[in-house]
Amino acid sequence: MNQAMLAGPRRTVLQLHRRALWAALALFGAAAVTLVALRLRVDTLDTTDPCRGGTGCNEAIQGLVQAHEWLRAGLDQVATGVLLLPLAIAAFAAGPLIARELETGTYRLAWTQSVTPTRWLAAKLLLPAVVVTAGTAVLVAAFRWSRPPTTGNGAGMLWDSPVYASMGVITFAYGLLAIAVGALTALLVRRTVVAMSVAGLATGGLMLLVTTLRPHLWPVATRSAIGNEQDLWILQQGKLTASGKRLFWQDCYGLPRTSPEQCMADRGAVGEFHDVHPSSHFWPLQLVETGIVLALAAAAVAAAFWLLRRRHG
Repeated sequence: MNQAMLAGPRRTVLQLHRRALWAALALFGAAAVTLVALRLRVDTLDTTDPCRGGTGCNEAIQGLVQAHEWLRAGLDQVATGVLLLPLAIAAFAAGPLIARELETGTYRLAWTQSVTPTRWLAAKLLLPAVVVTAGTAVLVAAFRWSRPPTTGNGAGMLWDSPVYASMGVITFAYGLLAIAVGALTALLVRRTVVAMSVAGLATGGLMLLVTTLRPHLWPVATRSAIGNEQDLWILQQGKLTASGKRLFWQDCYGLPRTSPEQCMADRGAVGEFHDVHPSSHFWPLQLVETGIVLALAAAAVAAAFWLLRRRHG
């Protein structure tokens, strides 16, 4: 399957869905530009002496505080949008992109014009994949640059799901997974509205499953003490006995007439342990999770092409 063979179907997809694809790119760009503008505003005010000249001091300080609040609100909204984006992508891929043509029968026109079913589906998947990859690349770059280095001024902790999804390559992987799940769902259901609902639910379920596995995708670091380190993900903590046996705080909560601290002391606690993911684990976890998600996407795409060939040859 070469570029020339795909050119015609790609143009058809672009003509049919150009408004939605251009609107998606415009939305990505607008969000990125907004974040950059808000961060530049904060940086400009941070480097200006608010009380220079002795006049307007309070107003300048209020303006700086407001600029930080706007940046934080913008980061929060974009991060939430990025987290929910795969659901919208899956619904679009399943419904307007593929299922609608299967439901109305318009796909037959393309197949009678020297376009094989395989080329038709490949073109349906390729163009949205390019748009999603390009758009999320711009958005992730803008989010990473705009997020202040201290979490107190940013959009939550690094490990919060919306922030985590907006800071690395996992964003691209979930977008491609959404397209693949949407295509497979459309071929299975062949009804526009139902396919959109099922694809959104299936994509959300897969995202929830992988998110549940996320803490275990990379070995944790065990520390005897933790300080004020930024972006530290604490998974488990408790006390250690002299023999090294772990004692967990949850086993000491709710006991009558005994405080948790006394309970730990009575059980022979002599030290502490903390199982954590420090910020240095961010990229290993991102890459492992990305590999898993891309494998799921590849499996969904393979299943979609198999189902298409089985039904239509």
